[in-house]
Amino acid sequence: MSACEIIFSERLANFYGLSSLGPGQFRGNGWLALTKDSLMFKMYFPDKSLTIPLETINRVEAVRTHLGKTGKAGSSLLRISYLYGEHEEAAAWNVDHTAQWIEGIRANGRTGLFSREGNRHL
Repeated sequence: MSACEIIFSERLANFYGLSSLGPGQFRGNGWLALTKDSLMFKMYFPDKSLTIPLETINRVEAVRTHLGKTGKAGSSLLRISYLYGEHEEAAAWNVDHTAQWIEGIRANGRTGLFSREGNRHL
């Protein structure tokens, strides 16, 4: 991936896990990047990666907890809900500037998925 594709990124995003794997999974730091097409995460240890195409995202929000784990005091977690095959999945990160991430994903995603009305919203 070339640097010109990255809209913004964070090198110490703390991953709070995937909903489908439950609360007992590894949580760890890694590199989170938003491109014009996807949200990409590369965990430093253990070596794992996750790519979420923006077209599959149906909800992006700031939350206090994910899988029973709370964010740092006074901060919100960035939670992304998306379609993975025929199932909905959710992932969350503790990032700086959560509102900036939400707006960046909203600005680059499909407009129809980010209505502030109904079930699909920010």
